[in-house]
Amino acid sequence: KDNDIKLIDEFTGRIAEKRRWPDGMQSALESKEGLPIKREGQTLGSITLQHLMCLFKKVSGMTGTAVLAAQEFDQLYQLKTCVIPPRKPCIRIDKPDRVFSTKAEKNCAICNEISSIQLTGQPILVGTSNVRESEDLYALLVEKGIECYLLNAKNDEQEAQIIAQAGALGAVTICTNLAGRGTDILLGEKDTASNLQVKKAGGLHIIGTSRFESRRIDDQLRGRAARQGDPGSSQYFVSLEDKLFNHLGADGLLSGKSDTGELVSSARSAKKLPTASGY
Repeated sequence: KDNDIKLIDEFTGRIAEKRRWPDGMQSALESKEGLPIKREGQTLGSITLQHLMCLFKKVSGMTGTAVLAAQEFDQLYQLKTCVIPPRKPCIRIDKPDRVFSTKAEKNCAICNEISSIQLTGQPILVGTSNVRESEDLYALLVEKGIECYLLNAKNDEQEAQIIAQAGALGAVTICTNLAGRGTDILLGEKDTASNLQVKKAGGLHIIGTSRFESRRIDDQLRGRAARQGDPGSSQYFVSLEDKLFNHLGADGLLSGKSDTGELVSSARSAKKLPTASGY
C-alpha cells in the first residue's frame, strides 16, 4: 500500500504503522516487490507489556469483555474486575455454531445464509479473520450476484463511509477485525422510519467465518449487534480446516455429515470451541 509493505495487526485488523519484520525479512520482501529497501531498525531496549504497565502508579481500564480476563488482571496487575450492568438489557440472539468439514463447504453455506437473510431486509455484518479471507468471500458473493461492501486494511480510508451504511436495510458488509471492536453501527438511515424497519427485520445480524483463539475477540464481534437495547443476532460458521482446529484436532467430529458437509451432530465441537478460545 502506498508503494510500501505494511504489516497488519492480527487482532485489530489495522495497519501496524512503523512495525517491520526483523532479521532482514522485511528487506527481502521489499527487494522481491521491487520497492526501495529501507534501513533496518535497531532494537535498543525491550520490555514486556505486563512489566511496562506495572511502571505506572495507577492503572485502570474499561472494556465490554473484561470478565473473561478477570483472573489475568488480578494475577498480573492486582486489579479487580467490576461488572457494570447495561442501561438496557441485551436481547441479542446468539445462535449455535454451524460446523462443516471443509472451508469450501463452509463458505458455500455462508453465501446461502446471507442470500436468505438479505431477502428479509436484515442487515448483515460478516467478520473474517484476515484480508485474504475477506476478499475471497467478497468475490464469492459478487459472483452469486449479492451486492455487498468490503472493509479491510486495504481500504481503511473508507471505514467511516462503509460503517455508516452497514446498518441499512438489506446491507451486507464483509470486514476484518477492523470493524470487530469499538465500532457502533447504527440501524437504518438517519430517519426514524428506516430505523424501525431494520428493527422489525431483526436488527443487525453478525456472521463470524471462524473462531479466534481468543474468545474475547469472538465476543467483540458479537457485540456489534444488539447495542443499546436494539434487536440483533449472531452465529459463527466454522470448519475442521480452520486454524483453531489445527490446535484442537478433529478426531471424532467427522461422523454424521449432511449432504452439504455440515456436521449433523456438532455438540461435541461446540463444547470444545469456547474452551479452546479461552481469553
